[in-house]
Order: sequence, then C-alpha cells, then structure tokens
Amino acid sequence: MKKFLILFFITLFAFTVASCGGDDDPDDTGNTGNTGDTGDTGDTGDTGNTGNTGNTGDTGNTGDTGNTGNTGDTGDTGNTGDTGNTGNTGDTGNTGDTGNTGDPVPTYNFDGVWAQKAISVANTKSSTGIIGVGDIDAISTTVTISLVNMWYEDGVVKSTAAACDIDVDTGSQFMEITFPDSYMSSLIPTEYTFEVFEEGGGYKLFVENHVYTTSVELENPLTDDMPLDGSDPRVKDQDGDGFPGMRINATGKSLLSPVIGNGWMDIASRTITTHEINTVDENNLWGTNIWNGEQIIYAASADLLKNEKTVTPLHDQSSIKFVRIDDSYDCAKIIAEKDALFN
Repeated sequence: MKKFLILFFITLFAFTVASCGGDDDPDDTGNTGNTGDTGDTGDTGDTGNTGNTGNTGDTGNTGDTGNTGNTGDTGDTGNTGDTGNTGNTGDTGNTGDTGNTGDPVPTYNFDGVWAQKAISVANTKSSTGIIGVGDIDAISTTVTISLVNMWYEDGVVKSTAAACDIDVDTGSQFMEITFPDSYMSSLIPTEYTFEVFEEGGGYKLFVENHVYTTSVELENPLTDDMPLDGSDPRVKDQDGDGFPGMRINATGKSLLSPVIGNGWMDIASRTITTHEINTVDENNLWGTNIWNGEQIIYAASADLLKNEKTVTPLHDQSSIKFVRIDDSYDCAKIIAEKDALFN
C-alpha cells in the first residue's frame, strides 16, 4: 500500500481533496510543524472575590505620657518623663486575591451562522507510463463549501462546520474527481477552537495544527503513522459500503478514458491545517489556509490510480472565507447562492 501527500483537502472546514490518483514520496511526508497545543485559553472566570480588607487592628494603647515631674526649681524644667509606648497600629489584614479578571470579551459578534469557502491549491506531479500522456504536471484547485455554526465561549471562539459541497479542478484534461452522496453524508462535522486576538482595530482568530481524519482512528492523530493496510483495525468503513476507507469517484478522460473509465478509489486521509482569520467587517471573515496532508489508497479500480505522485501545497494561493448568513440557510441554499455569497 502506498502513502502519499493528500490531493484532497476535506476538513469540512478546510479540507483538500486530491486531483489525480497516485502517491507521494513515502520518505518525505512533509514537515507538518510542531503540534504545539493551542488548547483552550481556559475559563476567564469572574473577577473573583476581592476579599475583606481585614481587621485594621486597634491603634494600641498610646500609653501614659509619663510623669512630667515636679516643676521644682523653676530654674530647671525637670524631667518631662517618657511619652510612653504609643502601641502598635495593628496589621491591615489580608486584602485577599483579586481573582482572575480574564480577557476582555470581544466587541465583535462572532456568534451565528456562516457560509464558509475554503480554497486549497496544489502543484501535482505524477507519471502515467502511457504513451501520449507521459508525466502529468498540473495545478489542482479544491473548493469546499460548508455550513458553519460559530460562537464565543470562555475566551475562545468555537465552530462546527459541515461540508455541503466539494468541487475539484484537477488542472488536467485526463482526470476528473467527484464525491458520491455516500461520501458526503458520511463526513463528520469539523470542530475548531480558535484563540482570539485584537489586531489592527479588529480581531484575529488563530488555530495551529488542527487535525482532521477520514476512515481512521489514531491514538495520536497528529503524529501516528497512517495505517497502510486496509485490514488494520484502525481503518474504518466510514461510508458503510463494506470496504475499508471511503470511496471517491475517479473518471478517466481523453487518452485515459479507456484505461480508467468510470473508476473509483477507497481512501483514508489526514489533513493538518493552520488558520489565521481576520475580521473584515461585521459580516465577513477572511484568512489563510495553511495545509498539509496524507492519503492512503486501499483499493482502486485501476492500477494507474495508485501510481506515485508528488503534491506540493501552494499556500499563497489557498485561502478561507466566511460570510454571515441567517438561520434560513441550509446546505442546498448555500450551494444555490454560493456565487453571490462569495463574490
């Protein structure tokens, strides 16, 4: 079984899908970076009880002024005596802890329903070994449209995204990739937790090394090796068709039509993403889509679909955008109005 960088990007939130079958160099999976742990910023909590100021204490006994002594001989004033001990003023007491005041709540309203468009672009190189086709070197573009629920909670912004549509332009005249209903309906919504920062008069959302997988269960999703054998118990039949992995359609075109025909691949995948998303105005968020991934093919209708390939993400051409919508929108309405929403 071959292992290669993903040509798909289906995180439901920003997940890239491979354009032309094949695999990457198994010796170079790409450096996904340190995972870090973005974690939750924690509960900002109430400011806490400032505590009692404590007992300021008694001012103490000021003491006797002492014996002023006899005036005696008016020549000598005599001993005026000691003024006595004025006493201790006492401790002011423990003012208590002020508690955790927490981060200020953003003035921007992140709460609500959003339509999301993730664009993932990659340079793909593969060899067909077919005369007249030869090596394929293409720029593939995957556009994922999702329905997103977003809200602010305890100092972070959380979101849940469900993929509505995935469209792949393989950049090649020889291959078309599509996703059957069984694939789309089996995708698990993606959950994100974003850190929130004030920046440039607005706000920035940030998440690093977010992991999304399909058809596999890994103990450590960020660092575990992907299983290469479909019989591995970590591989799941996520779309319920009776075969390991999830099935996607791969249709050969032009000179590859007789070789591939209406083909298919059973795959598992892992995508790791980092996003910096900025507020543009009250209804728009735009940001970066930094992604890397792997795809494993467990079975395919043609050997050509399992040929090795090299996929290089083009991060400067990849992006993510959110547009605020109302509760009347579902996936069908977003897809129908996507051109107007994301113009």
